[in-house]
Amino acid sequence: IAYTEKELNDKEKNKNIKAYIGVWNPKVLQLLPQEIKNVYESFPDKKVFLKTIETDPNITTPKTAEKALLAKGFKIYDIAKKILQKTPFSQESKEYDLVSFSVGSLGFPNGVTTKQIYKKAEELGLDICPAEVGPLLRLNYSDQPNGEYLWVAMKSIEISVGYSHVFSVYHGHGGRWLSTSWNAPDDRWNADCRFVFLRRKSR
Repeated sequence: IAYTEKELNDKEKNKNIKAYIGVWNPKVLQLLPQEIKNVYESFPDKKVFLKTIETDPNITTPKTAEKALLAKGFKIYDIAKKILQKTPFSQESKEYDLVSFSVGSLGFPNGVTTKQIYKKAEELGLDICPAEVGPLLRLNYSDQPNGEYLWVAMKSIEISVGYSHVFSVYHGHGGRWLSTSWNAPDDRWNADCRFVFLRRKSR
């Protein structure tokens, strides 16, 4: 088990690391071996979000996505349904490695705009997600902790003139929801807001 960046930086120790407990930020992610999934900010109550999801051959349209979500007992806000209707879905097999960071852990302790978050994430080796990650994540995250709210870093989808939204997944208010948030480039986010990004694969 590694507890510090120094331990992760040690090439000999890094080979044998099975878990990490400590400060969580993009620098730590870059040092972690790709295959490690047991990552905590504090153990056992604060596990880091690291998740791999795959496309489903039965979900290739907004209609089949909505049907699958409802069949598994997930709930969908009305605005999320409108975003879902405009979401393109892959027609081939894909795998998404996802990771979550708070706005503060990206280097913005006082909050910042969407545009700045996405720019910083790119500099740190993170990518924004295709829109289909929103409903696919909801389908594959049935064990989401109560009270957790994650926003999907993605290109906003416009549902009416001047109103663009991104997906979010939320556990609370009587269920596990596929939700959305209005997300213009200059909208500001608090430091504790958490976004889901694509983890860029090691080369």
